[in-house]
Amino acid sequence: MKLYAVFKNGKIELKENVSSDDCVLDVLKDEFKYIENIEDKRTKSKINFLNFSYDYFLERNKPIINSLEKQIKSKIKKVIKHEKHYISDGYYYVKSIGIDNEIFYHNEKEILSIKEIKGDNECFYFDSYSIDKHMSISYSDDGSEIYKLFLLLNKDKNNMIFIDSYVTSHQTIGDWLVYTKRPEDQMRSYQVVLLNIKTMKKKVVFQENKRNIHLSASISLDNESLIVSGSDGENEYFYILFKMKDWRLIFPMQKINLSINVVHDKVSVIDRRNDGYYIYLCPKHDIYIDSDKYLIYKSKFHALCYVARNSKYIAILEYYKEQGKSVLTVYNYEPNIILKKVLDGKYYIDNLSLFKPEELVLGRLLYTKIEKLFIDINQKNYIKKIKRFFEDDEKYDYKEDLIDGIRIVGIYNKEVGIKHALLIVYGSYGQSIESIFDSIQLALCDHGIACFAAFVRGGGENGSIWYEEGKMTSKKNTIVDTIKAGNYIKSKYLEKVKGKIGVWGTSAGGIAAAGAINQENVFNFAILEVPFVDVLGTMFDTRQALTEGEFNEFGDPRIPEMYYYIKSYSPYQNITKKQYPPTLIIVGMKDERVKYHEGIKFGLRMIKNGASKVYVKITDRGHFEFDLSENRIKLDAEIAAFIIESVNSSY
Repeated sequence: MKLYAVFKNGKIELKENVSSDDCVLDVLKDEFKYIENIEDKRTKSKINFLNFSYDYFLERNKPIINSLEKQIKSKIKKVIKHEKHYISDGYYYVKSIGIDNEIFYHNEKEILSIKEIKGDNECFYFDSYSIDKHMSISYSDDGSEIYKLFLLLNKDKNNMIFIDSYVTSHQTIGDWLVYTKRPEDQMRSYQVVLLNIKTMKKKVVFQENKRNIHLSASISLDNESLIVSGSDGENEYFYILFKMKDWRLIFPMQKINLSINVVHDKVSVIDRRNDGYYIYLCPKHDIYIDSDKYLIYKSKFHALCYVARNSKYIAILEYYKEQGKSVLTVYNYEPNIILKKVLDGKYYIDNLSLFKPEELVLGRLLYTKIEKLFIDINQKNYIKKIKRFFEDDEKYDYKEDLIDGIRIVGIYNKEVGIKHALLIVYGSYGQSIESIFDSIQLALCDHGIACFAAFVRGGGENGSIWYEEGKMTSKKNTIVDTIKAGNYIKSKYLEKVKGKIGVWGTSAGGIAAAGAINQENVFNFAILEVPFVDVLGTMFDTRQALTEGEFNEFGDPRIPEMYYYIKSYSPYQNITKKQYPPTLIIVGMKDERVKYHEGIKFGLRMIKNGASKVYVKITDRGHFEFDLSENRIKLDAEIAAFIIESVNSSY
């Protein structure tokens, strides 16, 4: 099929048929567009072909897959996850027991076991929870993102009440439950609902009908105000509803990058601008941020700034990557500086405990252990604690490298050493990759395959400028950094042992991974999981759930400048006749964020252009999958088998 890029009324449109009056700028060939129609006979034929090919891979690797599944399960059984979080009437903690189960406790009383509500449902996905006087939980039982919300009155599993469906977020504070909902055909929060738990009466308190704005809502720290914000991916639009009895809107829509919270008679405001973060402390009656009237702090433009608040303090942590250090500043609501301290730049604000308001907790995740600093604000001292949550921690060690601003963190088995490597990348939406426990990574390390994560541009690891340098008309930098990180790992760790390296990109990380194997022969294998690879086609299709909200991330291809830029890197459009490395593509038929057809089309076009080893696993999953579920463990065992087969192949 040919699609014509036609210039009309100042914008580009894609058309299947054109007339003599159309101004045709470009022709896009998409011979696999029919894959988007699951009922098409050709689609069913291609899916059968791909399933047959993948089944052959499974049969050929059956012994090692079974072995890896047992190995991954044995890692999970050794996980220690038992961390306290403080609330107003004591503490709660979440404990992992085996696979597919998390148990919630309040003080020493069991609240809920996930396995109880999951039963034998293989498509179950536990989404999130909130604990205060009552507990709210949300989950999906069909593999999609249609999350159902339940309320446990008085944190009692015997008083579990269904509240609503299509829920995106929720929070319980006191006798209030606030949650956001999505429309059935869109992947955005558009409605804020408040439930009075005493009366069980619901009220829709806010609704946003613009398709590109995503709402979030929370109850302020003093439990008096409802804060609603909307984001179009670039700017935040804030609405505050004070005093939940009269629903008075006092802060109308503002197009700014900020966050707001209310404590007692003060409003703390954080505004992100081009030259840094501005932090204000305003009275409720006068939220004014156009001058220095209420400005209490301004961060440096190149710093990564974290801010946390509780009922007594505002804590600001700035990370300076060039200096490898952080500066912690703590204010009270007078406002006065209570504490200023220079710390190791590896730490971040973990939480400000409401149960112990004088204590500030900073932390660092390192695969199998957590390093934490407990800072007593009044005493101005801190205690460093290292907590392991994996029993075999001593077997593994870590590598940290910095190349042209790209931080690379890796884990390997000290006894086996580094023979090969896997590079994990993302680099979109300003999100950061965390170095956390991952059973498949530890299993791969036991086979001599070190696992690295590269913090490429487009991610948020080095602050807002780092993110800006990997989006819109700078998106190619994400791919450039991925290639650069791959070459660095090869030259430093693999040349002497003649090892191989692969790349793994999930969701928007598919742009980085697929873009890299399109451009260079750096990587010896690739894993593309629910990958976003047809950027150009998807950004034209405003019927899809996320498209309009993504224009500020990837650009609107209806604008000529953006059309040609996106086309120049969009992985699907840039497949060429070349020797591609072995590639495993995983798609979910219930994925509403990245449709199943993107990965399938990408794999088929690779095969058409001569790729000799492309596997496509077609699952019934959605975009997300529970990390320690039986389904995830089986999938991880298959991925690990593919990686081991690839490092032992002749490519």
